[in-house]
Amino acid sequence: MASVSSSKDGYRRILFVGLDGERRSIHLGKVTKKSADGVKCRVEHILECRALHRSLDPETASWLEGLDTATYRKLANVHLVPPRKEVEQPKLREFVDCYIESRSDAKEPTRRHFRQVSGELQKHFGESREMNSISSEDAEDFRKTLRKRLGENTVRKMCQRSKQFFESAMKKGLIPSNPFGEMKSLNLVANRERLYFVTEEMATKVLDACPNAEWRLIFALSRYGGLRCPSEHLQLRWQDVNWEASMIRVRSPKTEHHDGKDSRFVPIFKELRPYLEDAFELAPDGAEFVIPSYRGAGKNLGTQLKRIVERAGLQPWPKIFHNLRASRQTELCKIHPTHVVCEWIGNSQLIAAKHYLQVTEDDVRKAVGADQLPTQNPTRPTAEMGGKSRKSIPARNDKTPEFPGFSVKGIDLLAELAPPVGLEPTTRRLTVACSTN
Repeated sequence: MASVSSSKDGYRRILFVGLDGERRSIHLGKVTKKSADGVKCRVEHILECRALHRSLDPETASWLEGLDTATYRKLANVHLVPPRKEVEQPKLREFVDCYIESRSDAKEPTRRHFRQVSGELQKHFGESREMNSISSEDAEDFRKTLRKRLGENTVRKMCQRSKQFFESAMKKGLIPSNPFGEMKSLNLVANRERLYFVTEEMATKVLDACPNAEWRLIFALSRYGGLRCPSEHLQLRWQDVNWEASMIRVRSPKTEHHDGKDSRFVPIFKELRPYLEDAFELAPDGAEFVIPSYRGAGKNLGTQLKRIVERAGLQPWPKIFHNLRASRQTELCKIHPTHVVCEWIGNSQLIAAKHYLQVTEDDVRKAVGADQLPTQNPTRPTAEMGGKSRKSIPARNDKTPEFPGFSVKGIDLLAELAPPVGLEPTTRRLTVACSTN
């Protein structure tokens, strides 16, 4: 028989007499009385089966198999069970390097990100840290450390990759659990502060500053074709250009793992055609790729485009290639149905609304009926268009009607930009409807 001994400070242990007549104990630490009683019953069953040379019942055998290494070792130390065959615990760098090497299906940008995240993990935990020693609290501490110097979406993406590494180790049976498995809020969030609408006037200046026809086409494919750069630009072949149908078949490495999303068809828009024709005329006979240069590793088109933008006398905007696509999609959605434009751009309506579509200065002008507003950055209508006061806008009436119970205090800047009321007075209902919340 076995018994449970409890100390005043809540520590419990199992006391029993072994088959050799020696008194032994198993220290459980601070556990509940119910948990300790459960272990006591298991110990008694194991002693009985060993004394009668019987096999353990399936429930107890399963319980032993599910024990963590430390608890199982305590049972083995008092000769209740044979020692487990110790499995060498994987080291962080060793396992992650092997994982990256095994992912031959991943594209080079993804593998490059794997290596970047691996470096951050090793920097935080140490390259020789055993993976099973990393707890969920350690994972949260890793996330907090990254947040001190990196953007929120970058941190979330790195934690997603880390979760991926540990999930693989857990599936292989190398660690009992994934410390990143229960981490919340890992989906990327839309940062609309970094959206920027590149106007046609700005695009013309950049095109004039491009050093050659190839660079003009790179820019035009993004701004007027809506292609992803560099992945879709560098995949584009002359055989994909159907001049008669005015369509381009765009191969999409980013979405090819989805059924039917390996490519899409994009019209040769009138704004794009001149630059495509120029490149075609200059291409040598038998040329395969539309963009023949910049195909090697280490070519950073974004850095080069920033230099071109500066040469054009403009300030480089955030997410320099993404915002070219976003500007084009925003333009096209004013002319064509959203589902049609999404088919051309290669994203969903949900993603378009979250990460691409913008409110432009033209939208604000039409809404307030002020064609003479000064031109500003069209993606900042409420915060950066306040150059002129209300007095500079001609009033239609000498006096705005006043109504009991209604105050004009707190009206936002868009309302300030609107011309004074005419025949129909301002109402509280209109103020609520125009809220920017």
